[in-house]
Amino acid sequence: MRSLFSIFILCFVFTSFLYSNTAEILSYTISGFVYDEETEEPIPGASVYLSGTTIGTQTLQDGSFSFTTSYQGGAKLVVSFVGYDSKSEDVLLSSSGSAGYTFFLKARITELNEIVVTSSNKEWQNSYRLFREFFIGEGRFSRSVQLRNPEVLNFDEEENGLVKVTASNPLIIINRALGYRVEADIIDVAFNKFDKTGAYKIYTNYAELPRASDAAKRRWANNRKTVYEGSSMHFYRSLVEGTHLKEGFSFLTREGGKIVAYDDLNVLTKHYPKLWNPLREHYSIFELSESQVVVGYGIRFDMNRNIENPNNLTYISYAGSTPFFLVDSNGLLYDPAHLKYIGKWAREKASDLLPTDYDPNK
Repeated sequence: MRSLFSIFILCFVFTSFLYSNTAEILSYTISGFVYDEETEEPIPGASVYLSGTTIGTQTLQDGSFSFTTSYQGGAKLVVSFVGYDSKSEDVLLSSSGSAGYTFFLKARITELNEIVVTSSNKEWQNSYRLFREFFIGEGRFSRSVQLRNPEVLNFDEEENGLVKVTASNPLIIINRALGYRVEADIIDVAFNKFDKTGAYKIYTNYAELPRASDAAKRRWANNRKTVYEGSSMHFYRSLVEGTHLKEGFSFLTREGGKIVAYDDLNVLTKHYPKLWNPLREHYSIFELSESQVVVGYGIRFDMNRNIENPNNLTYISYAGSTPFFLVDSNGLLYDPAHLKYIGKWAREKASDLLPTDYDPNK
């Protein structure tokens, strides 16, 4: 039986790849085939995407797929189709080139304990309400978020109040405030029904909502920028660029703690013996100078030097024994589970999240 989560750990696995700011047009092609594992017949219409992004495609009638992207770095290539278990592959996108992959998907077996959702199923309805509060949140845009197919969700509550969530098919999320349709493959989700803390690991594929008016697009752009400013993505991007102080972030730990560059590159060979070379090429290494570092955004002080907007504070500490963490230039952690948050970033829920290829300047 798993213990209760005391701290929300953001494990929403938007798997990282680098964001190119150069004028040079770079391209990397990913192609391959998707088949049924048992029959070896092609699966048309399967979604193939880089998790956490708007980048991807669908398989053709012969099960083939191909797409080209101008982004670089590590990524999670995901294949998903209704009625099948999803599969993923870690990929490394270089400045140019190509790679081919073949996936065999296993048909999902319907569990006997999966519950048929009806309006009279009060236990499921209550679990769904709690899940929505935990997953979507109660922020400014939460009421604009619709879960299109909640019937795919199954809830298993343990005696200690821990609710484990599984899904029979990808969950479709419509965010009308940010203008996205999100296809989410639920990998590992659990939360405490009493205090709404927990953790989730999902693969997500973003697409802009279709047939939008110019006014709607302007509203989306403004809302996206509002969500981005002060977010963990904004901070880590600016940290890599060295512009975090200029962009409104500050370190407020009393002992003077901050996040600094980690100088010893040899730690990569110790902790990632098979990946150290590409990680060194595509990621920056940082460390917390204290056991807990406080990061603020747009912090204001009153006449007595008290913080007027404490909701803009995030308390960061290590979640494991690794004394450093890796960040790519798109503001993504190589392993989000290395850090844990209390405060602002811990409150970043699905209604506030942007695709990892979001560009605030466009």
